[in-house]
Amino acid sequence: MLLGLSAFLLITQSVSASELLTISRSQEQAYCPAYFDVHYCSTDGSIDACAKGVEIVVSTPTPQPTQTPTPTNPISTQTPVPTSPEKPASPEKPSSLDANLIFNMINQHRANLGLTAFEKEEKLCAMAQERGPELYDEIFTNGNIHGGFYKRNFPWWITENMKYGESEESVFNWWLSSPIHRKAIESDFIYSCGECYGNSCAQLFTSYTPK
Repeated sequence: MLLGLSAFLLITQSVSASELLTISRSQEQAYCPAYFDVHYCSTDGSIDACAKGVEIVVSTPTPQPTQTPTPTNPISTQTPVPTSPEKPASPEKPSSLDANLIFNMINQHRANLGLTAFEKEEKLCAMAQERGPELYDEIFTNGNIHGGFYKRNFPWWITENMKYGESEESVFNWWLSSPIHRKAIESDFIYSCGECYGNSCAQLFTSYTPK
């Protein structure tokens, strides 16, 4: 047995790689018992090299282009562009009493007294608008009347009237019935501007006189 195998090894050492492709079936099976084939060591051709004695039989199949199957419902592989988060929308102002109507009532009252009409001023009106959303809580929730107004610590003399009412007339008439609020309406301030947020209204008065 050993003598026969040694003789076969000597024979295979003397043949070329191409000649090894024609090795008999019994010899092929002796060297590649797990993957027996006439031309390859693999029955399905997936193994393209196998040692036969001291020779290597190598088969290099012509590479076939691989095609990527197109999915039925293709999904985009592009990385989505992140979008910046939208800025939260400011809460819409509720249906409110008309601050302009109250302003006109105030100036009509002043005209009846022979006083100069108040003027609206942009910066003062912006302050009044800031106060709008704060009014209801100050009147009904925390009871800190004029709290947000005083907290701003304005550098000039300024006063504020506040009232919750069912109508513009009820707000205006309540202010006239209160001596301190009436005094602001009949004062010698130059500018006035108001804001109503729902049924809560505020009116600011100032001449921007430094404290």
